[in-house]
Amino acid sequence: MKYESNSQNCPCLFTQKQMEKKNAVLEAFVKDICMQNMVLVHTVEELEKEADQKVAQLKKKISESTHLTKEHMEMIQKYENQMEELLTQKQISEQKYRVSNINSFQKHRYMNNMNPTSLK
Repeated sequence: MKYESNSQNCPCLFTQKQMEKKNAVLEAFVKDICMQNMVLVHTVEELEKEADQKVAQLKKKISESTHLTKEHMEMIQKYENQMEELLTQKQISEQKYRVSNINSFQKHRYMNNMNPTSLK
């Protein structure tokens, strides 16, 4: 196949004016992409700042929550210990009451057996 040097038959050949227009379009395209890139970089930086602030806020909230949870757990443990102590005291009191009732019943029975009117 034979290639002709005629510019009408070869679309890859451009005139100087066409090349300048194409170059201007490409330069405008590159400038536009550079501007978009700068906006994108700025947006990413802003998002990073916001994310860092939110992370710091969440860390603070988690720390506060952890502290409060620890305090509440300590209070719960303290109340559980108090309840155990009170239950132990209640059991001791109930035991003393039973012993006292048994002694009282035995004393009453003994007194009734010693009473001369009950000997009839």
